[in-house]
Amino acid sequence: MAAAEGPMVLRGRVHPGEYHDSVRLMRVAASVRALDGVEEVGVLMGSPANRELFVEAGLGFDGIDGATPDDVVVAVRGSSESAVEAALDAAEELLRTPQGSRRGIVYPTVESALRDAPGGAVGLITVPGEHAAAEARKLLEAGHPVMVFSDNVDVADEVVLKQLAHERGTVLLGSDCGTVMLGGLGLGFANQVPTGPVGVVAASGTGAQVVATTVAALGSGVSHMVGLGGRDLDDEVAGISLFDGLAALEKDPTTEVVVVVGKQIGRRTLGRLLEVVGSMRTPVVTCLFGQGNAWVSRLVGAWPASSLAEAGQVAVRLATGDLPGHSGDPVDLVAVGERRRELGPGRVLRGVFAGGTLAQEALQVARAVLDEVSSNLDGAVGTAGHSIVDLGSDEFTKGRPHPMLDPEAQAERIRGFGADATVGAILLDLVLGHGAHEDPGPLLAASVAAARERAAAEGRELLVVASVCGTDLDPQDAGRQREALRSAGVVVMESARAALFAALCVADETEQAAADARAATWLRRPEAVVSVGSTWFSDAVEAQGADVLHVDWRPPAGGDPELMDILDRLD
Repeated sequence: MAAAEGPMVLRGRVHPGEYHDSVRLMRVAASVRALDGVEEVGVLMGSPANRELFVEAGLGFDGIDGATPDDVVVAVRGSSESAVEAALDAAEELLRTPQGSRRGIVYPTVESALRDAPGGAVGLITVPGEHAAAEARKLLEAGHPVMVFSDNVDVADEVVLKQLAHERGTVLLGSDCGTVMLGGLGLGFANQVPTGPVGVVAASGTGAQVVATTVAALGSGVSHMVGLGGRDLDDEVAGISLFDGLAALEKDPTTEVVVVVGKQIGRRTLGRLLEVVGSMRTPVVTCLFGQGNAWVSRLVGAWPASSLAEAGQVAVRLATGDLPGHSGDPVDLVAVGERRRELGPGRVLRGVFAGGTLAQEALQVARAVLDEVSSNLDGAVGTAGHSIVDLGSDEFTKGRPHPMLDPEAQAERIRGFGADATVGAILLDLVLGHGAHEDPGPLLAASVAAARERAAAEGRELLVVASVCGTDLDPQDAGRQREALRSAGVVVMESARAALFAALCVADETEQAAADARAATWLRRPEAVVSVGSTWFSDAVEAQGADVLHVDWRPPAGGDPELMDILDRLD
């Protein structure tokens, strides 16, 4: 591109009734931008939003206001009249040049393509976001899995469509899903990698690609890559496709290890993920960026990775038997589920600790699962909601012995919780050793028994979970102390695992019906792809030897918003 000299020349053209997908328009713009004398180019459909983009970029011209969403708008700014006119001519020639697809039949609508689509076909949606939900629904209602590459889809539409897909025993992958691979066939952006034992579930297209290429570089392969779209792990969407994908991979005989990749994950969705992962037989590697406490997945037997490359490496080691199937001894999530049902909805967690560091550990774990947990460790303790208190802090020991010397402060609070109908779970520690109280277990057990008896009299279940720091050689005998607590109905666990157990028991459950056997039927190489939108991705699929039923999509009603609204109401 030549350096600009003198005043710039701006010209534009409107090509009526020549709808092209966004990928093709971007490629035309890139080709024209490389011509001599061209400074800037815009090639877009003439929707109101796109016309505003032209004006904001300094590419507005006389006549652009008359363009419709079914027209192609080309604007060029360059160093001379001749350079600009040549660029406009070049853009027109490129738009008229047939694309190099090997496609046979091209269908005018999704409905017409569905009449010829085999039952094992998958939908690929690449139309503008405001139209993607309507086209995806047609495919989902016909029982086909759908990948929505399009972005700018309304999140409410995404939730509704994912719930519809789940109910129909299929899946919606997306929106804004860049990478999917089913049985070796890549959709969207996908590397050519060997098939093998590693399945990937990812809310990040490039993240899935890095994991897959790392696995391939280590001599292994990928069974499937289930792309979710960037919002699936948000609590608003609640991981609907994530859990459908995990259920399908768990049943898939070719998948021996699963890698979960995400940029962000909501706390409620993370809590649900911990439950699902803890119940899976297949080893799981988690790589969750932007979630500093995602390490908590180790406590349910997963393998948390700090980078995408590490996730691929750990997955290969698990698949080859270099690592055990689970990291450590996971929390019993069957027991967690049973306890949660006993507690009922809307209950809170209260933690009362003698050890400051143990309280901090419990707080860190609980906050990985629960939305709000107050604590005196980093502020004030709220009068309502979840809370964890370090009773050994200075504000509680003025004029009173430290709770490790005298556990009465813990016992007093535990008795009070029995009268509080909002409390569902109590978390406490018991610290033994020389210098500590000579026999704290029976004293705390008595307070627990009183609290549970009070709650039971009011028709409530009260869960109490404790950790014991000590050994059987300590003067108090840790084994005897544990038995004293258990005799009062206390669940005794290791410290961090105890915190996770209690937090999960009171966490809000995300409503998600169990995936049935049909969920696994879409996890295979598609018999065909119904491509709605970009021919670029159709050609990429055909290049892999797959059949494509391409829909020559056009905006309904010529893209006129008022006419589209009328058509929607008629439907």
